[in-house]
Amino acid sequence: MCEPYLKPMDSSNSVPTNHRLLIKLRRGAIKAYVNTHAWDKAIEMGRLLNESLRYHYGPFSPILGTYLMGIGNALLELRRLQEAEKYLTEAKNVLEVTHGPKHALMLEVQEMFVLLEILKT
Repeated sequence: MCEPYLKPMDSSNSVPTNHRLLIKLRRGAIKAYVNTHAWDKAIEMGRLLNESLRYHYGPFSPILGTYLMGIGNALLELRRLQEAEKYLTEAKNVLEVTHGPKHALMLEVQEMFVLLEILKT
């Protein structure tokens, strides 16, 4: 029943692309995909959620920053290094504004960048 809403929306769908209920549905789907280790599906869902979060909360939201960090981390685990670097850079930019440079989340992002550099070699 939820499957049609777990992919990019088209104009023929009755639910608007950035509807708040879709955000809840997609968050739940991400959790389910992560718990079942379906990383590719979790990443795709995170990308869809990313667009909705930007729409509702703006470019500098703590929620957006943590989701970008999560997508980057999942991409890092899958060794998709270029994509991971893109998302981690976005997360760093958002979290620096929302949490400050010395926050624990910023330290986690920095650790992910160190791991990224190790994996690149």
